[in-house]
Amino acid sequence: MLKQKSIRVAPYLTMLAVFGALFALVPVPTGDDSMYAGILDGYPLDAFLLQQYLTWSARTLVEAVICVVAHWPPLVWRICTPVFLTICAWCIVGLADAHRSPAAGWTAAVLLFTLEWPLLSTAGWMCTTLCFVWPLCAGLLAVQPLARWHRGEAVPLWSGILAVAGMLYAANMEQIMVVATLCLLGYAGYCIWKKRSCWLLWALLAACLLNAAYAARGKDADARQCGADHGGGHGGGAILAAGEQDRQVTAAGLGHRQALFAQMLDLFTGAAHGDLALND
Repeated sequence: MLKQKSIRVAPYLTMLAVFGALFALVPVPTGDDSMYAGILDGYPLDAFLLQQYLTWSARTLVEAVICVVAHWPPLVWRICTPVFLTICAWCIVGLADAHRSPAAGWTAAVLLFTLEWPLLSTAGWMCTTLCFVWPLCAGLLAVQPLARWHRGEAVPLWSGILAVAGMLYAANMEQIMVVATLCLLGYAGYCIWKKRSCWLLWALLAACLLNAAYAARGKDADARQCGADHGGGHGGGAILAAGEQDRQVTAAGLGHRQALFAQMLDLFTGAAHGDLALND
């Protein structure tokens, strides 16, 4: 029994050792790592995230984690990232209900080993892994309770709640959001065909769709800013007015949270002059 268990965990221990050595040796900071590491020294986190959302990126939850973790000693990142990569492999095998198969564990390990890891250094080892690997791990963990339900196992409420929270974070990365949404929609169709239903499935799907709506609204704000910066585009003066509002908020400094929150509320309620003019 002990020998069989050792054989099953060998792929994961190997992954942990190899990735642990890799991330102990890679140089940090590189790329954007230093920029994110210094954010909390100069700006309140909420103000920075709002400004990013209104002018650049809807990855609010993902960037919050990047800012916090990059601000900590690199040792935290060096320890956590190999662990999360190993968990990714374990989750992939779990989705296939193949934990008893050592071959499945080695297959998942090889899949992760064959990724083009040097590419992660282009934007910064820390930033890239925090942007892609950590949300991927959260997303794979989020669907484990659903996989257990599919196999007829009971899913505790607390497990479902944690799964939805994990999916909210994971789907904040748009690539994961697209893949997760398509997979969950496909599985929802299967469940409807089989006349089965689980609240967790719909909650996970809702988490993905909420992120999609959030990202779409963020892109709308970014498009209005870009139109203003280029002095034209559809909507004319309304877009220029919206862009001017963005620039005034930026010029006032990130410390003016009330102005940023007001602009974000304006964006989501559809009361912005730019939206009204574009609808006309």
